[in-house]
Amino acid sequence: NADYNRNNFSLYGQWEKNFTDKDLVTLSARETWTTGAAENKNYNNFSAQGQYIHKLDAKQSIYASIGQSFVMPSFSNMYSTGTGLVVGDPDLRPQKGMHYELGWKKDHDDHRWRAALFNYKIKDNMSFSKSGDKYYAVNEDLKNTGIEIGAEILCNNGWTYNYGLAYGNPKSKAQ
Repeated sequence: NADYNRNNFSLYGQWEKNFTDKDLVTLSARETWTTGAAENKNYNNFSAQGQYIHKLDAKQSIYASIGQSFVMPSFSNMYSTGTGLVVGDPDLRPQKGMHYELGWKKDHDDHRWRAALFNYKIKDNMSFSKSGDKYYAVNEDLKNTGIEIGAEILCNNGWTYNYGLAYGNPKSKAQ
């Protein structure tokens, strides 16, 4: 029944540059850190992302993106819950990943078509492992490569709906 807290801070910056009427580059960076955490479980991380977009025409483009991710463990992942079903791990590490994506986008009438090839590798992905009737918070390395295809349909009444297909080949390795 201990009280846990931490202060989360972040600085973010983004720079965009049109090199031509058809070519846009976006670079961004984020510094994240915490203070005041129980047992000095504070984190510090720098992550960046870059994206290149090439317009094929006014309604169609291709892009390439590379970026880093950072996710801190939640208190419920670090410390057990009152239900007793989840057993937290106070030594859980934050997850850090590298993400790569190549894609195509096209807007046609009321449809927004999207297709992308992706690959990511995440170190210390936070997950749960079941043993008996309990779930244990764990870190595992995760990688996945796949494709996503989808569309967003804009309706006349203000509603939208989406459909899509995704195929991936996720693989994880426990720490």
